[in-house]
Amino acid sequence: MKLTNNLEREKECTAKTIDWLHQVWVLMRDGRLSRLQPDPFYERNDLLTPEIVNGVLEALKGIFVSELRNYLSYHQRAQGVSASEVLVPPGFNKLDYSYKLAIVQGIDRIFGEYRETEEEALAAEERRKADAIRVEEARLWSAAHPYDSDDEC
Repeated sequence: MKLTNNLEREKECTAKTIDWLHQVWVLMRDGRLSRLQPDPFYERNDLLTPEIVNGVLEALKGIFVSELRNYLSYHQRAQGVSASEVLVPPGFNKLDYSYKLAIVQGIDRIFGEYRETEEEALAAEERRKADAIRVEEARLWSAAHPYDSDDEC
């Protein structure tokens, strides 16, 4: 899935996704996970196969692991934990499938707000093609007009 090329909207999408994952974590922590139910009528359920759902949650786990490996002290300070305490990924991948599906549906809904429309995708492709043409024209011009060190700039 391609998000729009708007950095501010990508930041919004990231913030909403983190907020959603935090809400799920709070439900887990408080023993209220039963309140998290998948939507049987979600329009993209046919795309959210068990392989996709598990893949999304494994990728999330990878992000958490990478963050903790690379920025442990930052996350310890941000969470207010001491160096002797251990931070671990939230364990979404260990949940029953219905909870996993509900989590991924939530992420998918958020990302749906930021998906690149077909028109945006076509416009971006046209820009890429135009950029490639300009680069090729510049390369050909440079090859036909090599720099002569005796020329003045």
